[in-house]
Amino acid sequence: DGTYGAIVSARNVNDPDNPGGVCLYTRAPKKGLNTNHSLEFRNNGTLLLDGKRMVYVNSTWKSGSNWYRKWSDGWTEQGGTTAYSGTGIKKISLPAAFSSTNYAVNLTSISHLTSSGGLMSVGTGESYAGVVDASRGTTWFTVSRYKEEEPINHMWYACGY
Repeated sequence: DGTYGAIVSARNVNDPDNPGGVCLYTRAPKKGLNTNHSLEFRNNGTLLLDGKRMVYVNSTWKSGSNWYRKWSDGWTEQGGTTAYSGTGIKKISLPAAFSSTNYAVNLTSISHLTSSGGLMSVGTGESYAGVVDASRGTTWFTVSRYKEEEPINHMWYACGY
């Protein structure tokens, strides 16, 4: 039609090749330009960009210092802070359940054990900053501490399916 801007169109998808949802298309009308793009929002929750499936954040939650972020492919990220004093094992509850115990945990001290030099560990490992190899379930993991002299706070981050 002689114009040189992008054309954007939207349509309700209702055909067997594109089942359900909304599609947005752009194209350059100038002959020889290959700048066609499509963005499809499917009724089944998938998002396609130029025919390739994209992942996106579809759920978030925050309460105090605890939070989670769930992705459209099932990946979950979550974190928070917790205080710990005394010795022994403390169970940290996860705000969102994982589908299995095959997830990663990182724990970082935000209170230093300056006078005692106490060690903190997650599960069966020992650390002064962050560790994986936690004793864990799908809705919790444990932190173990061996020195009682000082309280310790830590930030934690867990991710997986």
